[in-house]
Amino acid sequence: MTIQIIADGPSDLPLDYYEENNLTSIPHGVHINGKDYLDRITITPKEVNDIMRAGGSPKTSHGSPAMIEEAFRKIAQEKQQGIYLVFSSGLSGTFATALMLRDLVKEEYPDFQMKIIDSKCASVGLGLIVQSCVSKQNTYSYEELIAHAEFMSEHMEHLFTVDNLDYIARGGRMTRRAAFVGGMLNIKPLLTIVDGKIEPLDKFRGKNKLYEAIFQKMASMGDQLSEQTIGICHADCLDEALKIKAQIEERFGVKQFVITEIGASITAHAGPGTLGIMFMNKLS
Repeated sequence: MTIQIIADGPSDLPLDYYEENNLTSIPHGVHINGKDYLDRITITPKEVNDIMRAGGSPKTSHGSPAMIEEAFRKIAQEKQQGIYLVFSSGLSGTFATALMLRDLVKEEYPDFQMKIIDSKCASVGLGLIVQSCVSKQNTYSYEELIAHAEFMSEHMEHLFTVDNLDYIARGGRMTRRAAFVGGMLNIKPLLTIVDGKIEPLDKFRGKNKLYEAIFQKMASMGDQLSEQTIGICHADCLDEALKIKAQIEERFGVKQFVITEIGASITAHAGPGTLGIMFMNKLS
């Protein structure tokens, strides 16, 4: 029986990856200046960043229930097994919606098999899980592939920072006064994801100290980094992403990277210049 993988849009992988691997992706919604878009489909990450720099404040919504139901019904009708790898439930309502729709489809197709996995990951952290599962899709059993995805979800680390605290303040996650003072002092926050939710780790004056802290965290938290594929995601700051990549190559001997643009689901809250590094704290 064929296993079909569905990827949530905020896995932030390029559209051609989904096409090349015959993979279904559920885009999230973006609402800007009275217009509705589908992230990466009808609006690009670059356009979202440019609109935010011009003062726009995009709002996002989780994957369309109609799209999710359509994807589920297709798998049920073709009597295939499905796995839906979902953006963290702590950041989006997609997981709860998908559970409800799975139960709805099962009423019509009682034998429908669809495992919905709350990755508790974001951006390329989820993207790394998607890519790994796709690479094993034809060699692992259904149960083995589910176990693999759940293991990666449990052991994926996220370290990221934002370039401009004003965007955090716009979303109500920081007072405007604190953002102003932080900007004046060139404060750069180091953030992570704990149990699917964004949490602060530390803050530093300037990028050099911040990046050094990131590398130290990677050294202490990562498992056999040289054997991993490291994920780097960025919100319209590719040059910074490539600088980080070069440092990780030099320090840890890493040879494999996935570098992607952050989609609207994160950029809308963190702003242009956001940068993230994702890696595993345990490989097996």
